Amino acid sequence: MRPGQSVLRLIGDGEVEARFGLPESSVGLLSPETPFEVCWQNTTIPASLLALLPEVDAQSRTQSAIFRLKQPDVPIGAVVELRLPHRLDQKGY
Repeated sequence: MRPGQSVLRLIGDGEVEARFGLPESSVGLLSPETPFEVCWQNTTIPASLLALLPEVDAQSRTQSAIFRLKQPDVPIGAVVELRLPHRLDQKGY
């Protein structure tokens, strides 16, 4: 074992959480009050921001965000997609 190495990982039952590595430029779009959507197998699932971890991964330059999914039918380990709101401050057509 090395210092800082995980010894165990706790997994709760009931509520399902999803963890995403987000680029630093997207972190400013996150707010606990904002409703989010996660997609899994062509199904849109409401989600809420649970935590934004302060560490930035040095290799990928991403920050981990944890979301609570409001539909517990998503199996543990499933691959899901996070939809982020994005605003462009440019004139449209």
